[in-house]
Amino acid sequence: MSLETEIAALTSTGKALIDTFNGKKAGIDSALAAAVAAAPAISRTFYIDQVAGDDAAAGTQAAPLKTLGQAIANTPGGGVLDAVLLSDYAHETTSIITSRRVTIRGDSGASNTRKLILKDFPVAGAGTKRLGSFQIARSSSLDFADLTLVLPDNAGLNLPLDGYYAMMYAGGNTMPGFASIKFYNCVWALTGTFAGKICGASWASLSLTAINTTFPTALEGSIVHSVPALKDPNTIPWLLTNISRL
Repeated sequence: MSLETEIAALTSTGKALIDTFNGKKAGIDSALAAAVAAAPAISRTFYIDQVAGDDAAAGTQAAPLKTLGQAIANTPGGGVLDAVLLSDYAHETTSIITSRRVTIRGDSGASNTRKLILKDFPVAGAGTKRLGSFQIARSSSLDFADLTLVLPDNAGLNLPLDGYYAMMYAGGNTMPGFASIKFYNCVWALTGTFAGKICGASWASLSLTAINTTFPTALEGSIVHSVPALKDPNTIPWLLTNISRL
């Protein structure tokens, strides 16, 4: 076999190997792109309109969801949710937040006129009532921003208060070792006598922050479970807060 023939054979073999590599690479790239496209985004922004929304919608501003619960469910575990309220929202259920960082905010950062209205609801089969609430489980945080937070008059629904009658509370054997709750540019609206708690039972360790948010004196003693009014927060080892009067 001549040298020219050997070189031609080697060249042909090399080209075949390169073609095989390029084909495999294209297949791998295509499979990787498909896997990335199929994976849920870890950080989600969902718009919510309780009046005109639809929980089967995409959750965009043009096609909002109807409920906070659906926005939470559509956010993968370990993810971050920015839930934007496009209309006043009446919350009368318990939404469970497990291993997620959740912000619930009004649709205008320039004001806090958008309302999150927390309403009483009966606990099935218990003969008690509970507040529209958020149960924090595992590693989670919950922020409220640019909202008016409306608390109910406890004279409504002629039932005794449930043991977890609070705006948010930790979840049993899945309670977080540390939880963070923040209020930013929020105001409180009381519709009568509120006898519940803002932060309810079962915190192992809690960070509670208020920025451009003032708690009315009527809520002192009702801000954190088991913390009486006017207690010095610096004396509570499991609580980290910038609120001077609890």
